[in-house]
Amino acid sequence: MLRVVVLLLMLSGTALAASGAASLPDDARLAPVRAGLQGRIDSAATAGLPVDALVSKVREGLAKGVDAHRIASAVMYLADNLEAAQRFVTARRPGPAAPGLVRSLAEARTAGLDLAGLQSLVAADRPEQPARRAVEVLTDLSLRGYPVQRALTVVERVEVREPAALDRVPSLLETIRRDHALSPAEAVDALARGLAMADSLQGAYRRAGEDERRKDNGKGSSSAAAEVDGPGNSDSAPGRLIKVKLPPGQAKK
Repeated sequence: MLRVVVLLLMLSGTALAASGAASLPDDARLAPVRAGLQGRIDSAATAGLPVDALVSKVREGLAKGVDAHRIASAVMYLADNLEAAQRFVTARRPGPAAPGLVRSLAEARTAGLDLAGLQSLVAADRPEQPARRAVEVLTDLSLRGYPVQRALTVVERVEVREPAALDRVPSLLETIRRDHALSPAEAVDALARGLAMADSLQGAYRRAGEDERRKDNGKGSSSAAAEVDGPGNSDSAPGRLIKVKLPPGQAKK
């Protein structure tokens, strides 16, 4: 439950985060936890973490009427995830860790994703902005119910080949699911097969749709054949047609 609260506040507080200061709001409701919160924010600032995310979370919690102690717990949890994300980035990319990438990885960790499984998305040769967006898209897909490891294959391929198309991955997968009545796993597998045969995301989407339509048509043909020549449709052996003997003198038509 705490993970969900933290993640929702992080996602809804994006606009405030851009302008949030590294000091707590002057709100009497924070009195019981102010000292601990300010100390955690100060230590995060010293470590070079994006403290605007922490302050933004406090503001959002107050705006939603969340109890001060729950706000404090959420902030501490987020700070821990930010620290883990920063260590993850600095161990894999030279130079200071980009705040945007750190925050995206912290959101992914809050959503339950294992950072070790995201190494390919944040490798040193990946530009920061596509890497950050790839992590955000994978987190979004995870929250929608897509299996992470399968979705990772799709996101990674799009990040490498066509990073500008990353934002379209969730909507295309949802369309494939809806149009062909597929499960999340089936939809992501269909798009992955399309990507293996096409040079662009749009081309992969078309291939996936064509493949699923062929499967649907094949199922329809099989069903029709089963009605005529399937088990249980005759008194003879399963799968055989009945030969009808006409009365003597009656011509076949």
